[in-house]
Amino acid sequence: MPSFEAQVGIGWLSTAGGSNPAKFLISEPDADALNRVRVAQPTGEAGTIQAQSAPGLDGIIVSGATLAQVGLHPLILLPETALLFELHCVFELDD
Repeated sequence: MPSFEAQVGIGWLSTAGGSNPAKFLISEPDADALNRVRVAQPTGEAGTIQAQSAPGLDGIIVSGATLAQVGLHPLILLPETALLFELHCVFELDD
């Protein structure tokens, strides 16, 4: 039964210092598990300075190994903007 769930929030208080924000890694306990990423925007769509908006990341499925080694690359957000990423395990290999 899939059990891993996590919420990760990112936000900018001022203008981003560059055009390529740092990725963030998530230590998922099972490298082989598949996890669905959901972008929650409880206060409305987050403003970005990129052509692609946050929903482009919504619904992707990645392995635990990918989350731990490659991570997720956040969008360049406008100042005083935040995103909440929700991760839900959708498949785990049984030993």
